[in-house]
Amino acid sequence: MTPVAGFAAIVLHALAAIVLAAGVAWPTGAAADTDSCQWALDGECDEPRYGGTGACDNGTDTSDCRPLLSGDNTCRWAFDHECDEPDVGTGACRPGTDTADCRAVHIGGDNSCHWAHDGECDEPRYAGTGACTDGTDTADCGHLASGDNTCRWAFDRECDHPGLGTGACLPGTDTADCQALEAGGNDSCRWALDGECDEPGIGTGVCTDGTDVTDCRQVADRRHRDNSCQTAFNDQCEEPGSGPGTCEARTDTVDCLGRDTPHGIRDHFFGHDDRFVPPAKQPPWRSIGLLVKHGGGSCTAALVSPTVALTAAHCVVDDNGAPSPPDSFLAGYDGDSHSARAQIVSYVINPRYAPQADQEGEDWAFLELDWPIGDRVGFFEIHTLTAQDVSAINAGTWDSLSQGGYSWDSPDRMTANQGCRVLEAHEAFGFLHECDTTHGDSGSPLFIERDGRFMIVGVDSQFVDTEKGEVANLAVDSRAFAEPLRHFLIKIAQ
Repeated sequence: MTPVAGFAAIVLHALAAIVLAAGVAWPTGAAADTDSCQWALDGECDEPRYGGTGACDNGTDTSDCRPLLSGDNTCRWAFDHECDEPDVGTGACRPGTDTADCRAVHIGGDNSCHWAHDGECDEPRYAGTGACTDGTDTADCGHLASGDNTCRWAFDRECDHPGLGTGACLPGTDTADCQALEAGGNDSCRWALDGECDEPGIGTGVCTDGTDVTDCRQVADRRHRDNSCQTAFNDQCEEPGSGPGTCEARTDTVDCLGRDTPHGIRDHFFGHDDRFVPPAKQPPWRSIGLLVKHGGGSCTAALVSPTVALTAAHCVVDDNGAPSPPDSFLAGYDGDSHSARAQIVSYVINPRYAPQADQEGEDWAFLELDWPIGDRVGFFEIHTLTAQDVSAINAGTWDSLSQGGYSWDSPDRMTANQGCRVLEAHEAFGFLHECDTTHGDSGSPLFIERDGRFMIVGVDSQFVDTEKGEVANLAVDSRAFAEPLRHFLIKIAQ
């Protein structure tokens, strides 16, 4: 999928906002006050520092960009195309501090964006491409505002109506996300017909449900399905129409559709799904727990001392890199019960970690708990990979792995892997593995057993595209976090 050129500028929005908030004034002088860019005077700001398209160098599209500086833009989220003022926007900014992004919204919208009238909504507030500022692509986005979109999950591109969608919303309250799917589907997404499924859950997620049907046809039968039935993973289909009906429809996917995942599906498992449901309240599984994140979503963590859990850094920050630690850790969580629960009182995030930067070996964090929960349920040791381990891994002769975590498609229960392999270890302190993990498993431990001792060798991090064009699972290996963890344990013991 080829990214839209204008998106490159979005990466610089946060930096531009910080510069403005610091009080840096509009540049003056003949050198800066010019309209020398070939796209100057076209009515659209093209300078990247003000959240423009990035087609012009800073200081060369002065006339088009000057209006953006009128008013107050001191919010840290200014110039990101999304209105963040209360009542008319996300509410992330104080009233009147995100003027440039909210100006068009306040007047009821217009079509001043360069990509207006192209048939595709480009405003961030409607889960559009983000290429246009909120309120400036009214013609293309207006239909999304019609109907009832009062569900908290509206405009997330995924249909949440019962029956056809996930069922997370009340009927008729997620209109924008469901209208294409409810009408039978189409190929209206910008990335439709590119050979890659881009719908949520079964694809990349950049298209709204039902707007990339041709590319998603091969995996459409897995749309809005999960393994939430309590008897999933028993290799017996128990959904109505295919079995005794002891599972609700679409809740026993692994048993009813099989464990072989269709080629090309993303945000899921690769090849054969070998997961099983472990005894969550028995060792070593009870030393693994659920992290509930602020604003929804979940991750996994594992105890590495009586009072410290190890997880992924992206489980402790928001999408912009601001700290957003979970509240509590539920060891051995299993439905309505758990082995032990502790509150998170402090945390350490790898200072080199940067969201969305694809930095291998950097995605780790530590969580300090309010009581020594590990004395009750046990905790893992850390085995730091040696040069001999790395050589054995790359020769295909190293130990087999185990993994346990809280996958998105099996809520309230742990799923696990045993006997999977490390495929290759990298100099950047990361390794590729074949354990079947997905969203929710982030932060989960990859561990080995030697002489009855369970030792973590990696933390599940993300999906990556390999040089062969395939999708693989990437973990942060123990060489990255073993020494920082030792220092953290010494610090909290003082």
